[in-house]
Amino acid sequence: MTRVMGILNTTPDSFSDGGLWTEPGRAVKRALEMVAQGADIIDVGGESTRPGARSVETQQELDRVLPVVEALVAESAVTVSVDTSKPDVMTAAVAAGAGLINDVFALRQAGALEAAAGLGVPVCLMHMQGKPRDMQTDPSYADVVGEVEEFLLQRARSCEAAGISRDRIWIDPGFGFGKKTPECRLAEARRHLARGRRRPVRARCYLEAYLVHWPWVSPCNEYVVVCHQGCEYANEPGVIQPAAR
Repeated sequence: MTRVMGILNTTPDSFSDGGLWTEPGRAVKRALEMVAQGADIIDVGGESTRPGARSVETQQELDRVLPVVEALVAESAVTVSVDTSKPDVMTAAVAAGAGLINDVFALRQAGALEAAAGLGVPVCLMHMQGKPRDMQTDPSYADVVGEVEEFLLQRARSCEAAGISRDRIWIDPGFGFGKKTPECRLAEARRHLARGRRRPVRARCYLEAYLVHWPWVSPCNEYVVVCHQGCEYANEPGVIQPAAR
């Protein structure tokens, strides 16, 4: 099954929409527009992970994210995801009604795995080589497909060992996060991860960069397609198009 996630950055410096949705009322309005356009999930982020981005303090991230999560939960039945690597933000956002934790560090930050395990919501684990501030400086791999696959499966096993059930673990190869353009043969990694793993697999595709179609994903393997600024379904399963901006 294909689902669409709309990305809502409440930051001043994220990718293409940095600064557009820093005011909570405008952010909520934009989120509801994406729901009307077909988004099944709204992913709310309060810390930029663009190349070169620096981390922000926990309280600043909470101040950006919580008002939007609370308002969305009150105004819509859409699933709200929180894009964070900080355990305190995870905990507060889930308490406010978020139903998914999306972590570009794959729960590797101190206390994140333990916090996520105790919250009882699905988690999305992404591969990233390095950190946002340096991930695109000079990424290199001996075998990008094998290394990404092994990293994600190791993180998934760590989650299961911590008490997160397999059906609550999503995995994301991390297109553009510590990857060069030729290494976006990561679709091959998606194929390996989908076959027989029975875990949702997500792809994060930005703006008008991609129309994506993965016919090799079998019906029993749910996966998630993400498109920056919101998406609407095309006619074929697994195909996404940028929503009108």
